[in-house]
Amino acid sequence: MNIVYIIGNGFDLNIGMKTSNKDFYKYYKSIHSESSLVNKLKKDISSNYETWSDLESGIGNYTEKIESIEDFDELFDNLRDELSNYIKRQEEEFDFTDLYTGDISKSLAYPENFLPIADTNSFGALRSKWNNSNWKIDIITLNYSRSLEKILG
Repeated sequence: MNIVYIIGNGFDLNIGMKTSNKDFYKYYKSIHSESSLVNKLKKDISSNYETWSDLESGIGNYTEKIESIEDFDELFDNLRDELSNYIKRQEEEFDFTDLYTGDISKSLAYPENFLPIADTNSFGALRSKWNNSNWKIDIITLNYSRSLEKILG
């Protein structure tokens, strides 16, 4: 039997890392840039942030104001580089030793412990059907950080 987990940023948020869009936005607007184009983006985001439910949507809306491919590339490169720096910093500052690897491994091996009762019963029936076969667990991570890798080694 095969089980596939797809892990995203919710994993980091759940273990207490400060990797939400809002966390990154606070960091991003606080760092100085020599680029007037980047500063203009930050100012625009700053003046409209309260109406945005998501930083990505806000930046997407801002693309209408970009006048050239070169300007787009400059903003994209800046955002990518700063997001990368921010995530790397969060990984370095987060204490992964407080997380017990055994609990996470057990959670991955027994997903039925986190399902509603009706689904737990269905999963139990499926598990007993495949009881005598090998189980394979794959994890696909769409996460920007390497938190899962650090936890599981």
